[in-house]
Amino acid sequence: MLTHTLHPNYTALIWADGAFQLQPGFVEWMIGHLGDADAAFFLHPDRTTITDEMEYVYSTLETPYVKVRYSGEPMREQVQSYLHDGLVAKDAPLLAGGLFIRRNNDKVNRAFDHWYIENTKWSIQDQLSLPYVIQKHSLQVNHIPGNLLFKGPFHVHVGHGQLQ
Repeated sequence: MLTHTLHPNYTALIWADGAFQLQPGFVEWMIGHLGDADAAFFLHPDRTTITDEMEYVYSTLETPYVKVRYSGEPMREQVQSYLHDGLVAKDAPLLAGGLFIRRNNDKVNRAFDHWYIENTKWSIQDQLSLPYVIQKHSLQVNHIPGNLLFKGPFHVHVGHGQLQ
């Protein structure tokens, strides 16, 4: 979220978490998806809204990976706050936070600072706060089809590993 503090001189920043293996050509492919937008994110391949995501996490809370990451997080209160206060449209698209590209400018950096704050204020489930931050900061976001998230032409999803 705060990569702009580490690399202030780049015009765009790509985030790829440890679940992805990148191949030559990936950077150019992502820049193409960014176009003139502030950021480009993959649409979530399995769920469509933050409510769907929250319910999914709660329904899988007993699996080791999910339990370690999200047990005790106030996700229900977070989603209710965003939706009740009209901070996020009910049908705002769910985006995948593990792989994206974004501009490195004041407007986008303020939004990503805010995204970090929302993840410390509410829950570490970054996909829940992302639509709120995008709406709040009026970011223009290009959507990369979710079916390309796990296997694109220049990357493959290898997973986070299994917690024992």
